[in-house]
Amino acid sequence: GMALAEERLPAGGQSAEATVTYGPSTVTLTTTISDGLEVLPCQLFRCPAGFTLKMDMWSLNGRNEMDCCDVAKDGWTELVVQSAGWSDGNEAVFLVNGQIIFVADLRGLTVVTLRPDLTRGDVRTFDTHVDDGGSEAIASYLDGLRNGTIILVGAVDDASDCLAKAAKLALRHSGARQLESLGFRSAYALVGAKGGQAMAEMVKPTLQGYAVAVARMRPDICSTTAIAGLSLVRSSARLWNQDGFQWLLPALSVLAAFAA
Repeated sequence: GMALAEERLPAGGQSAEATVTYGPSTVTLTTTISDGLEVLPCQLFRCPAGFTLKMDMWSLNGRNEMDCCDVAKDGWTELVVQSAGWSDGNEAVFLVNGQIIFVADLRGLTVVTLRPDLTRGDVRTFDTHVDDGGSEAIASYLDGLRNGTIILVGAVDDASDCLAKAAKLALRHSGARQLESLGFRSAYALVGAKGGQAMAEMVKPTLQGYAVAVARMRPDICSTTAIAGLSLVRSSARLWNQDGFQWLLPALSVLAAFAA
């Protein structure tokens, strides 16, 4: 099996201690050193305002922003989804620039939409564990979103048992590509865009800890065009995903209607 916790320090230094707390509905993985401060995997660290997670967060553990965070670049916004299944924490946490915008504790898939200025929009939870209607509902909801809408998706408890083809297809249209790996009580996190690619996506099997999706985004308004009585803004969002890859995401947002 896997190590539930491990810590090593050089000889002659502080003592190292690895601990794991296990219960029927939660597993907490932490390490501590002799000064009593908790050490977390950096991808689970919540950086303060003005900081973003380090690009090599996946290989780092830390106790503070010096260990896990870098000063944020001007104009960049960090989007994070942290998901844990029933046995790994049983929650989905949604963050923008280190600030929690929503915490989900209801079973299934929670979808958080973001406005063009990347503030929180709508929040919906769909029970895709035992509710046959959950898949139809999430598919209908996603199909009704405007192309270019940024969505954050996280699984809680279990989201797989009744996740049907229609729901997977709708999520695929927002960039999801790993849903076939979603098993019973797996963790799942997605930062995507309606009609576009996934900026970040991760699946973790049960008892493997949190799935964490991290993307960085810098929206730039490029042009404004009037079409059929509507004021339209075409924008490009420059993105960093968790692998450090950068590209442009085109998005079309309806800002306001005016008299023809």
